[in-house]
Amino acid sequence: MTASTHLAFSALGYFVATTLANAPPRMELLAAAGFASLLPDVDVPTSGIGRTIMPVSQRLNRLLGHRTFTHSLLGILSFAALAFPLYYPVGYRGAYGALLLGYASHVLLDQQNVMGVELLWPARIRAVLFLNERYRMVVGGNGEYMLLCVLVVVTVSLYPMAAVGLKRSLHYVLGDVQSAVSDFRELEENWDVEAVVTGAVDAISGQKPSGVFPVIGAPSNLALLVEDRGRSRLLAEGAEAHMRPHRVWVRPTRRHVITVQRVAMGGRTLGDVRSLVEGRRAYLFGELALAPHLPETPASTLGRDQFATVRRHERRLTLAYATWAELVQARALDLPIAAGDLIVKYVDVSARPIVEPVRIAGEVVTLSFTARSLDAILVRVGDRVEKGALLAYRAEDTDVGSLVADLAVRREQALIQAKGRWFALQDADGDLAKARHDLARVRGEAERYGANSEFFPRQARVAREKLVAEERRAEELELKRERLRREGDVAARQAEKEIRHLEERLAKKRNELEVRAQVAGEVLSLQHAIEDRHVRVHLTLRTFTQEVTMESWQWETDNPQ
Repeated sequence: MTASTHLAFSALGYFVATTLANAPPRMELLAAAGFASLLPDVDVPTSGIGRTIMPVSQRLNRLLGHRTFTHSLLGILSFAALAFPLYYPVGYRGAYGALLLGYASHVLLDQQNVMGVELLWPARIRAVLFLNERYRMVVGGNGEYMLLCVLVVVTVSLYPMAAVGLKRSLHYVLGDVQSAVSDFRELEENWDVEAVVTGAVDAISGQKPSGVFPVIGAPSNLALLVEDRGRSRLLAEGAEAHMRPHRVWVRPTRRHVITVQRVAMGGRTLGDVRSLVEGRRAYLFGELALAPHLPETPASTLGRDQFATVRRHERRLTLAYATWAELVQARALDLPIAAGDLIVKYVDVSARPIVEPVRIAGEVVTLSFTARSLDAILVRVGDRVEKGALLAYRAEDTDVGSLVADLAVRREQALIQAKGRWFALQDADGDLAKARHDLARVRGEAERYGANSEFFPRQARVAREKLVAEERRAEELELKRERLRREGDVAARQAEKEIRHLEERLAKKRNELEVRAQVAGEVLSLQHAIEDRHVRVHLTLRTFTQEVTMESWQWETDNPQ
């Protein structure tokens, strides 16, 4: 067979292997299989590989002939032994398998040739696929050309199935929820997943939603939890379903990394983990025991048409795929927890998620500053403050007052200058309009006298001179107006730049006067001493997040399926 047919057959064999192995095809391994499919013809000096190493090819051809050792089981085993270092110790198992597959595909396909191959060499027994010679092919003949066309069509058609694997291809054909759940659980560790739904029925409204829904999780083997317009809803076929699909399948979208943290919640509230989860893609799980004798809390605003990610039963609070927004919606942030661990699952599409540093015990932070007065201190003992919260205003220095005055003066100057430019431009517009009116009048006179110049030669000459003078005057006024406009634009931009610079300096100065919390915590003590023109303050905070005891772990794999 020709090189083209061998390449096409090796590609088909590689795609079949990846489909059965449920592994995605890789271009470098496909190229390795194609390269190996040409190697057995090293015993033919006229082949592509033979011309590359002509001396070796000629010697093999003289000693052994064509389709003997290199096309035999012994040749396959010898090639496997030569390539074995790729498998061990190097560890390129995929490349090793692709090379063996490509080499073996050549030997198998050449058995369709009229002469066959000496598969059991050194025994002189030729192996063929069909005993009837009519079904075998001549190299380069019409039969091989037809076979090549069939191989190309089948290989290209098989690629979509090879890309997802046999299992997911069968699940796509079935289109049921259980198959979609199985595929999701294989993908969820490494990929964002979306569900493609057709012919669904909304169990609440009776509508028929179809489309693509991001998958949040799989609460059971028969249900997918998807996001539908900001709500978590069950995609299933049972009575608990919010949507019952006629057909559903899942597909990966973006790679992600999952980090899981365990938070000891005894003696705390869910509101204490705000800094850990708010603003991040985080899902909360856990069975938490609530403190006894709790008052009745307001009813949750989670609707019947969404999955109950937050459930309270007597003294037990159950979280499953809950988000921070759903905790707020369920009014569960202030419930005191007696015991239990909270599992936080972070999903991050970056290379590795950022996890806040955590210590076992709380830490005390002291801030010392000067405030302008007692009224400028905005917190009291016992207050809880977030990181970055405004605590007080420092004593003002003379620079701030000077900047405020400079800014007011510059704004007033800019306003006066803008008014002056506006009046000057209005005057220029008036002069230009009058000049254009005079020009039109003189032009009319010149045209009338010009038409009767033989009767009024002197008047025609005077009219032409006046026309030239008026045109020059109108042109000069036009240039003057344009010059005033350009100068006004430049002056306005310069004034705006200077004002913006002063505003930025003033804002920076005022920010320097603001005392903000470096950490989130509770105000433990506040001591002050009144001095000459300001108040000396010592403020002590105890941090929140460092009181949380946590365990964390991550997992990442290279399998894109």
